[in-house]
Amino acid sequence: MSRSILCCVLFFASWPLFVHANPITVADDTGRQITLAQPAQRIVALAPHVVETLFAAGAGNKIVGAVAYSDYPPAAKSIPQIGGYSSFDLEALVALKPDLVIGWETGNSPATIAKIQTLGIPVYLSQPNEVSQVAIEIQKFGQLAGTEKVSQPAADKFKQRLGK
Repeated sequence: MSRSILCCVLFFASWPLFVHANPITVADDTGRQITLAQPAQRIVALAPHVVETLFAAGAGNKIVGAVAYSDYPPAAKSIPQIGGYSSFDLEALVALKPDLVIGWETGNSPATIAKIQTLGIPVYLSQPNEVSQVAIEIQKFGQLAGTEKVSQPAADKFKQRLGK
């Protein structure tokens, strides 16, 4: 194999290492900075609205676990459930090996969220208090999941529907 072909093969084989060389940092709805080394690939959603927003952001296929009543869009019904938003099975959550958990600030137990964080799993807390904040959440979820090509147009469309 010639040297130039070998260099090309090595470059393209290592390309995934360079694509997301910069960490992803996003402020959650509490103002805390969440930093991921790369886009999340295994997400657990601890509220039905989080599941719906992840699907809107193009990250539905990255959800590996959710809570009860996470049934929209219809594809969400096939996601394994770990309990309810106010009481879920922490061991089942950990067994799913998430690289990101998206919780609900006022719906999930603060003590349980703290336990997840002590396990070293990044936790983004969602709390959109106004309809206009949903578009921002779609954008942020897209950043966290690396699906900005879907999330940005979806957020823009949402804003248009609101007239903002």
